[in-house]
Amino acid sequence: MIAELGPASEIASLGMAAYTVVDSLGVEHRVLVIRMDDAFYALGEMCSHADVSMLGGELWPEDCAIECPKHGSLFSLETGEPSTFPATQPVPTYVITVAGEQLLLELP
Repeated sequence: MIAELGPASEIASLGMAAYTVVDSLGVEHRVLVIRMDDAFYALGEMCSHADVSMLGGELWPEDCAIECPKHGSLFSLETGEPSTFPATQPVPTYVITVAGEQLLLELP
């Protein structure tokens, strides 16, 4: 299933936005979309350690990662894997593309 999220221009470079998307089975996905220059990444919004939103967490462009604002775990934007404690479990990642000006999110 492909979900349209809106215009890519709504997210500034080194910015982020949170979306709630419901898949074809009725399952709700809370997704964080992050823009680094012209690259977009989509991952689960909630930290796997503390179940807190990572919206507003610090971005680490050199590591292609986001830091959870609660306890400081770094998560890869590409794989969702944590690289620092206390998180030990990954967050889900999603395929995101830009078609024209629209952000398109692929849900499982």
